[in-house]
Amino acid sequence: MNPVAEALCEMRMSEMTTVFDAQLFAPTGEYDNPAMIEGVFAKLWPRMRNAEEVHHYLQDFTQGNIYRQELACVVADEPIYSKPEEHEAPARGQESAYSDYHYQFIRYPLYNQQGQWGANALQVCDITERVRDERNRSALLSSVSHDLRTPLTTIKAAVTGLLQTDVDWDEQDRREMLEDIDIETDHLTVLVNALVELSRIQMGALSLEKEWCDIIEVVHGALAKMERALAGRPIRTSFQTSLPLIYVDHVQLERVFYNLIENAVRHSPQHSEIILTIEAIGETLHVRVIDRGSVALEPERKSSFRSFYHTGSYRDGLELAICTGIIEAHQGHVSVETAAGGGSCFVFTLPIHPQTMGRREPKGMPSSQDVVDGEVTSSQQA
Repeated sequence: MNPVAEALCEMRMSEMTTVFDAQLFAPTGEYDNPAMIEGVFAKLWPRMRNAEEVHHYLQDFTQGNIYRQELACVVADEPIYSKPEEHEAPARGQESAYSDYHYQFIRYPLYNQQGQWGANALQVCDITERVRDERNRSALLSSVSHDLRTPLTTIKAAVTGLLQTDVDWDEQDRREMLEDIDIETDHLTVLVNALVELSRIQMGALSLEKEWCDIIEVVHGALAKMERALAGRPIRTSFQTSLPLIYVDHVQLERVFYNLIENAVRHSPQHSEIILTIEAIGETLHVRVIDRGSVALEPERKSSFRSFYHTGSYRDGLELAICTGIIEAHQGHVSVETAAGGGSCFVFTLPIHPQTMGRREPKGMPSSQDVVDGEVTSSQQA
């Protein structure tokens, strides 16, 4: 429960000593129960980054003044000051942190059946996710802009050089510049395609071409395309025996595996092991991609798969958001946890069709495999 909601649940309507009382007042006496707003927010003062501004806003609210209809309130995850009286100091901790909670106060006048003003109502809206999304979007778009300019600069420089008539380029130099253009063009293509794909997902326009698939074959398809990205990184896979067929889009699910494994490779030590496990629990298939990189903090775990979440490069935010869209389009769920022994564990689930429960594993398919340096070696689990 967020802090303001918790405070509202603990609100007492009886008389109590506060800095000020918010009266729901009507001239006719229709509203005579005091709502102790100061008491509601008493526990939050030490955590409010703009406590003085909120204090004046609530004072105006209780006195019926209409200077400001709305106000943004920022509540830190932990107390900012050690002493309760310090909230009255004019200088506050204005620098916002990602873990902060954001609220919007909106004042509404209430009228009786005769059209006469009777009281003021205060609406408190939790806009934390919206604020975080806006910040993540700005950060990601800034990163995308930078990553667009970098290959464009390289391409422009190479083309300009090749077009110079007063320079006699030898064949090796010409080839190197053309290779630079080719590489940077591929870079731009990947970025633009990711942006287009995410836009389609957000608009609900992602079209799935579902078919009955063996998920282990999907995994092998992704790993076969990752030889260059893995760069010799050891990957250990552990598959439960007798995994059922699943009704999915083979191409899109393969992309999810590719993105998650590539993300694990980028964010873990160079020679550390990547672990991929798949098991069926009830009517749900559980897939885990585990790395030994840094442990994601709680706010990051909650937001890693949100659109425009920015973790250091556009690829992280875009690709993880695309994974979310693909899995959710299959009625699945995506999350990230702290792995046992350290690192991150990216988890996604997929529904299993009842008719495929208890399907036997294809002949020759091991339940556990080790992929080392791009080679697949099989080992049956005990």
